[in-house]
Amino acid sequence: MFDKIDTIRFKNYKSFTGSAIEEMDFSKPVNVFIGKNNTGKSSILDIIDFLYSDINTDEGRKKLGKQVDQGTVFQFGYDLQGVLIKQVDPVEPLTKGKALAWYEAESYETYSYFSRESANKWSPIINNPHNEDLIEERQRIIQDYYKLLSNIHFRRINADRDIVPEVESDGAELGFNGSGTTNLIRRFIIDAAYDEKIVEEILLSELNKIMGPDAQFERIHVQQFTEGDIKKWEVYLQEKGQPRFPLSKTGSGLKTIILMLVNLFLIPALSPGSGQYYVYAFEELENNLHPALQRRVFDYLCSYAENHGHVRIFLTTHSPVAINIFGKRELALLHHVEKDGNCSTINSIGSYYDKLDILEDLDIKPSDILQSNGIIWVEGPSDRLYIKRWLDLFTDSRFVEGRDYQFLYYGGKLLSHYELIDEEAVESKRKTDGLISILKTNRNAVIVMDSDNKKLEDAINKTKQAIKKAFADKQYMCWVTYGKEVENYLTARSINEAYNSQLTNDIGRYEIISDYLKGIRNDFSFVKVPFARKVAPHITKADFRDDLEEKIRELATKIKKWNE
Repeated sequence: MFDKIDTIRFKNYKSFTGSAIEEMDFSKPVNVFIGKNNTGKSSILDIIDFLYSDINTDEGRKKLGKQVDQGTVFQFGYDLQGVLIKQVDPVEPLTKGKALAWYEAESYETYSYFSRESANKWSPIINNPHNEDLIEERQRIIQDYYKLLSNIHFRRINADRDIVPEVESDGAELGFNGSGTTNLIRRFIIDAAYDEKIVEEILLSELNKIMGPDAQFERIHVQQFTEGDIKKWEVYLQEKGQPRFPLSKTGSGLKTIILMLVNLFLIPALSPGSGQYYVYAFEELENNLHPALQRRVFDYLCSYAENHGHVRIFLTTHSPVAINIFGKRELALLHHVEKDGNCSTINSIGSYYDKLDILEDLDIKPSDILQSNGIIWVEGPSDRLYIKRWLDLFTDSRFVEGRDYQFLYYGGKLLSHYELIDEEAVESKRKTDGLISILKTNRNAVIVMDSDNKKLEDAINKTKQAIKKAFADKQYMCWVTYGKEVENYLTARSINEAYNSQLTNDIGRYEIISDYLKGIRNDFSFVKVPFARKVAPHITKADFRDDLEEKIRELATKIKKWNE
């Protein structure tokens, strides 16, 4: 079904006021529109919305009346055993001659556009340059078009969105701003007409795929409360070993992810059966998401599109992270939206240098990767929590994460997928999809690696040896932990403070942290990130042990130099 729709052409819509016709190829499942704020990205989603609307309905005419200005023209190309062009000019219908002039160099056999026959009536008209009397063909194309519309569901998430407690309403629809989300989740969990497993198992599992390892949720449910004289429903989430918390009180990033998943999984469940197609238009999903979480969200959408042939996804963004994620995907197309004065334009992005133009347009400098002047590569978020605490203690919080430095996660065995390349080799690597280069990302780099040694005689593995040598050759810092892991720097004192426990000895140099923590109690369950969040605030300068102070001093010196 979706392979029938491959182009959009439009002219004189909102800020797209140039004399040329803007054309978008959106034959791929994922289309990403990148540009600064206020360049016209949201207007493109308006056009996508209109494409999948029936303008002969009251709702369609109302939508169209709000969207268009004098001289606006929309054209949508389909492959329906020929080419169908849905063309709209709300002021003066284009004549056959004008339509042919626009396609003079092309060999379309069928032309179709919508003309306004009266103030409130739009109807499809077919013109054929070879035979204008092909009435049957005209009817076939019209029927195919309306059949196409009847099976497509358009969903949008606006840049302005929220999930809040709601008064019970079974008729409330899921709004593009997030309204109705609480009621929809409630209906799936409470109402016997719906399958609660879609929320309690599927949605929860997909949420954990995106949020892990930062957070892992074991339950999502709804409960009612009274606010004044009004009863409202609230969505609650619960992490393992933690008290539940209301979704409305969380950050907007988590709400955005849940709203995205509600659209991807709950909305299709409302219209089960074959032959249903879904078009998703998501605005600036990256808002209030850390770059690492942005990557996981964008990667997730790519995987979703790969695994669901019934969807097409349109995204607007001003995040440079999107270039790296979508730029190498065969199923995705990048489009650069720019504005010169009051006039917007759109161009498809193909080459490496086109991507550089986007970075320049977004005002991304070489030192601005992740908005920082240097990168500290760590295995995961728990390492970040400890190192940030140690660094803040040693420097009296002189350096600010996100400004003076930024953590980036390489994740365990994924380290083997990174390589260092000499500056002279960068040019030859630019147009390939080879291994990720740390120095290509940011030349100001430090890497922290667990030794993973189990005894004094052990040596770090060959991958880590190669990384260590490459950093040494460039005089960059490579910190291999003194003990088995970063956690082996912890002291009994800080853990006892956090857990009110009675540990008597510090963890051994090569001791396994989960075994050591059984000293708290036999049933203690060690989960890295929650444990780090609880222990890190209790660490003091008195807890610096082994070579920790030496390494933190070296790290602080590097960061100082990055920011001079």
